[in-house]
Amino acid sequence: MDDAGGLGQGEMLRRHGVRLDGSTAEERRRWAGGILDLRRLAGMTQDQLASAAAVNRRTIGNIERGSFTPQPDVLRRVLRVLGVPTEADAFDPGVEHWLAMLGALVSRLPEARREQVMHQELNRVVAELRTEPRTADVGGTPQDAAMSELRYAADAGNSLPDEDLRTP
Repeated sequence: MDDAGGLGQGEMLRRHGVRLDGSTAEERRRWAGGILDLRRLAGMTQDQLASAAAVNRRTIGNIERGSFTPQPDVLRRVLRVLGVPTEADAFDPGVEHWLAMLGALVSRLPEARREQVMHQELNRVVAELRTEPRTADVGGTPQDAAMSELRYAADAGNSLPDEDLRTP
């Protein structure tokens, strides 16, 4: 939280993500301004963040001090480690279309029934995954992690337990 009681820059980045493709230096400088807050919230040292993002620790220090504007690939790696979605984490347009439609429908459900309904529907997706040939899980996006969890549940013949579907 910032001093005014609103969301800090790091939390805004985490909630809304960034589009680095075609970004200006000024946009990257502004987004980089939230890295210190995000790193501290994550409980990481500069060394830990640098290692996880495959950059030099001095690079992290320079970004946090605003000494230079990071290139898109460097900023993308750092933001991903800190849980900020970037366009590289986006679903393909066909999936985005279905998610938008699903989101509009889910928002119309009474809040008290959303979790139950979505749990049932996610179990249908898991059942459908059981019929799909398993492919190698690659990448490191949140979507890859979710797909791995769904495939694991499908392979094990399990439905997803209630606690796995609750929002944090």
